[in-house]
Amino acid sequence: MLLRWEAAVPPGAAVQLEVRASFDGQSWSEWGLVEADPDLWVPEDGPEVYWSHDIYAGEGARFWQVRAFFFGFLPGGNRRLA
Repeated sequence: MLLRWEAAVPPGAAVQLEVRASFDGQSWSEWGLVEADPDLWVPEDGPEVYWSHDIYAGEGARFWQVRAFFFGFLPGGNRRLA
């Protein structure tokens, strides 16, 4: 699986994504850090687009959850992740 996300990240701030997988939607793997792969980015994507490295959680994983953490954003600031 690959993740693609868009994030407007101001200087000094960061967005961290984590993902986990499940075969049945009830028993979940541990959360794993999603790292961006700059080699997959192309100029046509735009400056706020990121792609992950390949993510493998085993054959047959049917359910995925992604969570995001925002660091260094000003209180009340706009946090946009798509």
